[in-house]
Amino acid sequence: MFDKIRYIVQDSDRKNAFYVARQQEIVEKYNQWKHSLPDVQPHYVVKCNNDRSVLRTLEALQSSFSCSSKTEVTKLMSMGVNAERVIFSCPIMLSNRVKLAKSYKLSTITFETKADLEKIHKIYPEAKLVFFVNYLTCI
Repeated sequence: MFDKIRYIVQDSDRKNAFYVARQQEIVEKYNQWKHSLPDVQPHYVVKCNNDRSVLRTLEALQSSFSCSSKTEVTKLMSMGVNAERVIFSCPIMLSNRVKLAKSYKLSTITFETKADLEKIHKIYPEAKLVFFVNYLTCI
């Protein structure tokens, strides 16, 4: 692995940033989580690292995902991730985002306001809902 890194840094014409990850470490951490908290289903926040190899590794482990944009949702759907394992979480739930969730049959949507709740109910009443409480706005 170090030879490859050395090549990228010294010998390559690469101008873009890159990172190095051990997929096995992702698997180990996920399995540790499932062992420690077997009744809790983790949801990987896609915006943290949306690299396809990371997402494929987690998908193979049957992880669930949390998306906050159309780009993230379409990436997961194009990879064949089951929509039942995707939660759509946006700070402001615009009508087009609710329609996107409905078009992909994402089963769960978060909401923060009464207006968002009413919008979701009107457009996608069969969606499961998670009320997101931001304690910073409650102080």
